[in-house]
Amino acid sequence: MKINLNLKYLHKRQGYDKLYYQRIVPKDLVSFFKKKKLTISLPTTDLTEASELIQLLAAQHDKQFRQLRGQEPLTDSELLQDARDLKNLENWKIPVSDEEVQVSGRTVEDIQSERAYLAITDMADDGDSSAKLLLKNFNQIDEVYLEEAWNSYVKLKGDKFTDKELSNKQKTVELIIKLSGNKPVRMYKREDARKFRQHFLDKKQLPTGKRNQTRLQGVFTFAINEYDLDIRNPFSDLNWPIYKPSKKRIPFNHEELVKLSNLCKEANDSLRWCLAIQIETGARISEIVGLRTSDVYLDTSVPYILITETNSRRLKTKSSERSIPLVGIAYWAAKQLITANDSGQLFPQYDDGKNFKRDTATNALNKWLKGRGFNKTTHCLRHSMSDRLRQIECPLEIIEAILGHSNQSTSMLYGSGYSLELRANHLNKIALKHP
Repeated sequence: MKINLNLKYLHKRQGYDKLYYQRIVPKDLVSFFKKKKLTISLPTTDLTEASELIQLLAAQHDKQFRQLRGQEPLTDSELLQDARDLKNLENWKIPVSDEEVQVSGRTVEDIQSERAYLAITDMADDGDSSAKLLLKNFNQIDEVYLEEAWNSYVKLKGDKFTDKELSNKQKTVELIIKLSGNKPVRMYKREDARKFRQHFLDKKQLPTGKRNQTRLQGVFTFAINEYDLDIRNPFSDLNWPIYKPSKKRIPFNHEELVKLSNLCKEANDSLRWCLAIQIETGARISEIVGLRTSDVYLDTSVPYILITETNSRRLKTKSSERSIPLVGIAYWAAKQLITANDSGQLFPQYDDGKNFKRDTATNALNKWLKGRGFNKTTHCLRHSMSDRLRQIECPLEIIEAILGHSNQSTSMLYGSGYSLELRANHLNKIALKHP
């Protein structure tokens, strides 16, 4: 009868009867094992018995390789922590006398480790799950996996971010886990960062990719510092191609602006009021839908809105914080908003003070514009405002002050800047005239 023996990893030294299990460590895992080969002496010289042991060891290592690559979870978090506690000698409090140390010639820690190991072996033989897990994964049991590091990040730093920001960070972490697996943090390499970058380049989402890289870099920096890992952040200083917008945003011309403002008055609802304010202020849509009732000043000599950072809505740059006079249809829309809202948020469906849904508002307005024959987006209104102000020879510094551009001149950094009256004077010159 023919017996099939699995001797793929069998090793025998020439001239000796002793048998060994020997296996090459995959290149991507050498840094973890700190060796290129795994060699284990087999307690038998019988090939049939050796084959059975080799199959068992190979299966264990296959599983360990998958775990280290993040292709298979190590175990649930509670069982993992129990196994870690078992491995910690301080939890055992094993007494060792000075006489034992002198007689054996060994250190206290060596004696304690041996006794703890024997106790853990007995526990495993009795069916203890934590002890079994520890014995099978002894070398990697202390490794901090990315998912675990992320949970610590949320627990320690989550309060510093809005729900939306935290959700975006979580999606980024979930993406790298999908691409590279839930591996020990120190097992992530530059290769994983390149794979992450290529994911966005393939989808032609370069700016989005760079934002996601920044989020992921912050999570890894936290993990490296929190768990005292002696590694380089694999996602830091990642090179990206120079971003070139696929097409130039074309501003709305005067006729289109008049038509658009008339459509806003006809619809006379929340989203159109947002669009009307954009037309005469050039503000970003996120700056408008994040407005609160306390940010709108109608009973002043120069009515205006105050663009400032809130708990739920961050600003793009420091210079984005500004006051913009309300003229023309923007003044009308602001009055409609204040009349319709008695709560703190002017657009509660997009910003309730905790969750900020800028993209939802943007997509809804852009879809509405397309349905009315405008092959342009709401952001084109910022470009239109810049063109309209230049046409009346408005000074560049005032244009930048109105639009909240970050490249303001040095002179703008001193004093209190241009007054509301001066800004309103230029905006009134370009305000759309309605019959």
